[in-house]
Amino acid sequence: MDELPDFIDEGYDPAAVRKRIDHLPQQAQQDIEQISRIVRAAFGYDEPEMPAHGRIASIALTDPAADRQSRADQPESYDFHIVVNLPECADDEHWRFARRLIASEIGPHPVTLTVNTTGESVGIILYDADTDLPLNARELSLRP
Repeated sequence: MDELPDFIDEGYDPAAVRKRIDHLPQQAQQDIEQISRIVRAAFGYDEPEMPAHGRIASIALTDPAADRQSRADQPESYDFHIVVNLPECADDEHWRFARRLIASEIGPHPVTLTVNTTGESVGIILYDADTDLPLNARELSLRP
């Protein structure tokens, strides 16, 4: 697999995401932060058909505390709502790379990515393009 876009390590702070979900178990916090980072890093990566001005507006963890009565034989599941600024960016083909990375890094936990262009994210906001620091050069270049 090719390398991901250059990261702005000094600006990105995993603790900022984890603080928003600190009521969840430690392993869930790590998984959720990692998934959020993968989604941001993989967005538009090596996608010739991705619109140049396409961006992620927000990422939310939906239904985060949904019956956290996980049994040892049943892995936790994570549901994410991703809002993008252009309808073309919501096309499922643009999210295959992110889904493959998530599956290889997170393992047996079911992860759902719901991507659309509609307004407000419901749930715990993990990333807001208007207020959070950029993760990579692509996010930095699209700052208003």
